[in-house]
Amino acid sequence: MQLSKPTTSLLPRIEKMLTGDRTIAVVGAQFGDEGKGKIVELLALWADIIVRFNGGNNAGHTIYVDNKPEVLHLLPCAIFQRGKICVVGQGVVVDLEVLKKELGLAKGRGSIIRIDRRAPVILPIYKQIDGLREAANSKKLGTTGRGIGPAYEAHASRYALRMGDLTSASRIREALNRGGNYYAQLCAAAKSLGGTPQTEDDLVKELLGYSRMVKNLLYDTVEIVRKALGTKKIMFEGAQAALLDVNQGTTPFVTSSSCTIAGIYSTFGQLPIDRVFGVAKAYVTRVGEGPFPSKIVGEMAHALREAGNEYGSTTKRPRDVGWMDLFALRYAVQMGGITDICLTKADVLNLWSQLQVCTKYMHGKNVAKEHRLMTAEYVKECTPVFEEVEGWHGANLTGIKLFGDLPPALQQYIRDIAAFLGVPVSMIGIGPCHDDIIFHG
Repeated sequence: MQLSKPTTSLLPRIEKMLTGDRTIAVVGAQFGDEGKGKIVELLALWADIIVRFNGGNNAGHTIYVDNKPEVLHLLPCAIFQRGKICVVGQGVVVDLEVLKKELGLAKGRGSIIRIDRRAPVILPIYKQIDGLREAANSKKLGTTGRGIGPAYEAHASRYALRMGDLTSASRIREALNRGGNYYAQLCAAAKSLGGTPQTEDDLVKELLGYSRMVKNLLYDTVEIVRKALGTKKIMFEGAQAALLDVNQGTTPFVTSSSCTIAGIYSTFGQLPIDRVFGVAKAYVTRVGEGPFPSKIVGEMAHALREAGNEYGSTTKRPRDVGWMDLFALRYAVQMGGITDICLTKADVLNLWSQLQVCTKYMHGKNVAKEHRLMTAEYVKECTPVFEEVEGWHGANLTGIKLFGDLPPALQQYIRDIAAFLGVPVSMIGIGPCHDDIIFHG
């Protein structure tokens, strides 16, 4: 099947779904890797301004350009759509090397890129410390080693070097020596872990090399967004997912940023968001460490992983796979302010005639409480309870455009999900192409 970028022929269907909306958000509703790239690229056809609001290059959104896959880690997925304003907010930590590559991909495509001058920069030493910490830790967190955690530590401690500091050597040195000797402290930390950090002079020289690249891209992105409220159509693009949120996820096996709409409010202020689309697979996957109650193992897991190509777009690590976990998904809906579900990869589950769905956890003899759900310690003490449902074994979903033409078992699966969560399933992915999407309701 040929893969391609989204075409404007889909726009009338998207506009019909979003009638009356001006500001929307797209966030992950599971453990990340839910197929957000396809969804945000589609919905970007509708938007005038697309805003990446959290995370760093530990996230990867796969999109298709000239029938070739491209994985974007920092810039919004609309950088290949002419005339779109693509914003990187102050809540994103920026790897300058990755940014350079993605700006190269965007060159000549006609999008307009704006980066917040307050966005923290990921220093090379952060990557070194990140990797060394993980190597020394007997209880792995599953970090990608890209310096994300240390960069957010610097942000929280108020020592971060920010994009706006790259304009001169004096500003860079001033930032590196906040608190008197910040960079020296970082070097001492790296050395204590067995690392060999670069000198401050070498770092300043390296960072200055990016000055010209970013000079004309730096803006107050909060001002851009707030001036556009009510007059432009805005989409906020999230990275990672609710169950990996630094506050609401399975601590400590989480990322370092706010992955829900709380991350939007904390950086862009209180603003109206008409719809929050939570992207979830028809099953569940997870990369790295941490609890995974609905996990499948053995030959069945291998078959599902291969059918869904479940390998990390950033790390290439094989993902653990599991049955749909409605109990955890309802938690994500409640904590993340999700108003609509985008269900992806429904076609992949045509492997079996009977499926399992997790509907609750038992904590000892008691039903687990959702509001206590997402700490690793608590989840590990819980036992998932599954219900068997009818599958759509062998069904070919290619070319289906209407919900009523889906196999009856898949229709029921979707109705049951919506009823359990209390929010509609508004988009259903039934294949790898952008046209393989059903707009429902």
